[in-house]
Amino acid sequence: MSKLQHSILGACVATLLVVPGCQYEEPDPFTAPVKVVGGTLDPDQLNRGRDAYMLYCRACHGDNGDGYGPAAYALRPAPRDFRKGIFKFTGTQDGVPSDESLKRIILGGLKGTAMLPWDIPEQQVDDIIAYMKTMSACDES
Repeated sequence: MSKLQHSILGACVATLLVVPGCQYEEPDPFTAPVKVVGGTLDPDQLNRGRDAYMLYCRACHGDNGDGYGPAAYALRPAPRDFRKGIFKFTGTQDGVPSDESLKRIILGGLKGTAMLPWDIPEQQVDDIIAYMKTMSACDES
């Protein structure tokens, strides 16, 4: 099998893995507020953010934000590893990207990468960003 055929097959398999996974059902993992750099996050928002992350982001960024989702091996540049708290295309303050910068990337995508623009309701984007903050080594929890 050629590299091209392998990449196409991998993308098809990743798509099949993502589509049935849209009904992610597990108990809510967040039951108490979580402290992160810049404040405290509400557990209800974090649980909503986790659900939205699993729907929209997991395929590329992985279950725990490590950048190794089912589709990641075929993507260059590789998806961002959120656990490192390093963001290449955003401005940061004290090493933490602003919510506005992350929102701009999620909604507008990044040219030259597999990060395409997403048409996600603003509240879900805010929830995803809150959940992403729990993945970073920069959190205070």
